[in-house]
Amino acid sequence: MKKLIGIISLILLIIVLLLVSPYNLVHYFTAENKVSSLLADPAVRLEILDDDSKITSVKYLGNNMYRVVTKESAYVMEIITEKSTQTIEVFEHKQHVKRFKF
Repeated sequence: MKKLIGIISLILLIIVLLLVSPYNLVHYFTAENKVSSLLADPAVRLEILDDDSKITSVKYLGNNMYRVVTKESAYVMEIITEKSTQTIEVFEHKQHVKRFKF
């Protein structure tokens, strides 16, 4: 009986850690659907990304950050959902990057 309670406790601990960690596996598996549903309308995609080309790939980076690649460019999006509102911050990938050589 103690062994069964220990196994169940371990499984519950693993599930809680997977759902609370910065790299959330649920977001990893649903990243493409989440971003695609937000950017399904071409007018919305044009407003958010300034790009109406087709999305070629979506990758979850962790901490609610997604890398979205279109035919024209690549973007990093932070999508924060709080109750009934969503905040989306979009950064164009590899813009304003400086390199320093020593």
